[in-house]
Amino acid sequence: MRVTFNPDKFGYYTVGDLKTYSKLEAVEWQQRFGHFPDWHFNNTEFESKDWLQEPNIDIWELYKHRARQIRESYDYVVLWYSGGADSHNMITSWGEAGCKIDEIATFWNYDGSKTKDDMMNGEPNYVVFEQIKELQKNKDINFRLVDVSEMGIESIRANELLYNINNKFTVHGFARYLLREKIEDYRKIIASGKRLCFVWGLDKPQVFYDGNHYLQFFDIFDVFVNPYTQSRYHSGWYDEMFYWSPDLPEIVIKQAHIIKRFVSQVNDSVFYQDEFTPNGFNPNIKRYLKTDTLKNLIYPRWNSGTFTNGKSANKVYSQRDEWFWHSNLPEKDILDAQIKKYFNVIGEYWMNDKNDVSKGIKCHASRKYYVS
Repeated sequence: MRVTFNPDKFGYYTVGDLKTYSKLEAVEWQQRFGHFPDWHFNNTEFESKDWLQEPNIDIWELYKHRARQIRESYDYVVLWYSGGADSHNMITSWGEAGCKIDEIATFWNYDGSKTKDDMMNGEPNYVVFEQIKELQKNKDINFRLVDVSEMGIESIRANELLYNINNKFTVHGFARYLLREKIEDYRKIIASGKRLCFVWGLDKPQVFYDGNHYLQFFDIFDVFVNPYTQSRYHSGWYDEMFYWSPDLPEIVIKQAHIIKRFVSQVNDSVFYQDEFTPNGFNPNIKRYLKTDTLKNLIYPRWNSGTFTNGKSANKVYSQRDEWFWHSNLPEKDILDAQIKKYFNVIGEYWMNDKNDVSKGIKCHASRKYYVS
């Protein structure tokens, strides 16, 4: 089965009969019409599955099936590789499935930061570059390194940010709005009529417990696929989320069952922590699954000793953009003003902490999909 060509599969909001890809616009309609926004994320496809039944297939076979599914649907596929566990698993399964690799691409911001050791560039420097060398020993791999510094600044100058932000306030994320417009190779492929697809390693399963174990999806991926991208689907802008796909729901269902089984049966505290995570909850010892444990559970080829920078603790002024926030660029003031305007419009209800903008925006959640 090939993939579904529809920008709605990356989620959309409704307020009454009104529909939008923009969270801010949905909230403005809420304020105007008094109807709470609903977020839709492939409800029909996911609700049609029996989540209580674990798919009778190995998780690695599902990953390889997903790789083949995408490969067969597009003419030119770009695998975006950060060096983290999600994209590493995607790259590895793609190769083991025997799928042709048109291109592997990686972001960094060396032109802006002038260092290879910051939170943005560490994983490319210590993981991606070494992995590409290994891959190129056996075959000719087309690798593209994209510096997002100038594109991020340019996107801020364009002043089209507010209605394209649903969760992530990141300069490196804004740069991704412009990839197909600014990179000539991509422009030529699209102009030729070929289907160019960006594949993103999104995301780990979010598994919770309320007496039973369940999975939910959240509107957290606008750093990859955002309203700007969705609204240009008619221009031949194709994206695929490798994991959270309505075209192969069995992946997230299988992942959720793997997690549920582990937290139900394994009580060794070494795998858990007291601090909340969305990785799974063990009701026997009342602790949460560590992220490192989760990676090893759902990604069989992952090496837990791999270098990682982790995630930015600041949801708005990202640590991956420190070079920008510590600069004297005039765009810094422009973006800061845009952020303040955004939070002023969206209001206290939609802030995670009304006294701290850095905590970010509340997420919209899908319905609960129970696996126990």
